[in-house]
Amino acid sequence: MSEDVYAEMLSIDGFESAILGTGTRDGEVEVLIYDGRQAAKLFEVLNPEVNIPLFLDYLSSIGEERRMPIFVYLDEAVSNDVSRKQRLNVH
Repeated sequence: MSEDVYAEMLSIDGFESAILGTGTRDGEVEVLIYDGRQAAKLFEVLNPEVNIPLFLDYLSSIGEERRMPIFVYLDEAVSNDVSRKQRLNVH
């Protein structure tokens, strides 16, 4: 991936350790993907007055919805629940 792509992405200073990778928003705009739990901890340490929803609200208020990063909460239980539901729906 060229560095020009990264220059277009919104990143949070000091949150490099929470970056999981990249993804697309609406299949068009490539954005950074952060580990939501790790990012929440970093907000608590670096700027306790800000949290993920407040940060996203701010980006939205300044018209940056398309370039907003995505916060992912990894949870194996979700995978297990979806697999179980799919097996119940197979006839």
